[in-house]
Amino acid sequence: NLIKRFKKFIKHDEGLESEYHVAVVSGGGRSAITNLFRILLKPKDIVLIPSPMWSGYKTLANYVDAIIVPIHTTIKNKFIPSADDIEMAISKAKKAYQSSEIKMMIVNTPHNPTGTVYSEGNIKEVLEVLHKHDIVCLADYTYRAIRNKKTHVPSVHKVAEEFERKKKLPKGTFTDKIVSMQTIGKVTLTPGFRIGYVATTDSDIIKDFCAKKQATDFGGSFF
Repeated sequence: NLIKRFKKFIKHDEGLESEYHVAVVSGGGRSAITNLFRILLKPKDIVLIPSPMWSGYKTLANYVDAIIVPIHTTIKNKFIPSADDIEMAISKAKKAYQSSEIKMMIVNTPHNPTGTVYSEGNIKEVLEVLHKHDIVCLADYTYRAIRNKKTHVPSVHKVAEEFERKKKLPKGTFTDKIVSMQTIGKVTLTPGFRIGYVATTDSDIIKDFCAKKQATDFGGSFF
């Protein structure tokens, strides 16, 4: 029932058309990100993250022995990286870590700590670069629901769907490389209420996530 409710909420909130596979998160945002790191990254793989960034990403990346490469942003560009900024970070990462693969970029919108919200144009620019380099996008929506009802917060998955439709590409061309996550503890102002979801059009990611999540939840000694 909870999965059905989440699917209904996601489709309504983001205006999605595709069928999304959903896993319930029972350990909060940290649990969601940690387990996604575990299934999508190998030791020494690279994660691109716009900087400034939430400090917790570093801890979770260390857990899986991944490498964070920051994409530097400033208030001048509203803390949103351009295609050139991402390409520059990719180039630097390849030179600095020649034996590593760039596997993921995190798009945190609304952004912690700056409050920035990515527009459709911003997201499209990011997705074009990631598609070119075959990099997964993790859409961190931890603060998505904390907004005025009239405030539009563009969906990464929705932009990807529009991309596929306009370019007449097979479903999944862009969306299968995106995973979103959200928890409801913050929006309900209920510390400890650590229920949320992970969603993607790629069913294999959800299967792997559930297997790793169970192992992590019951393997506290790992931490």
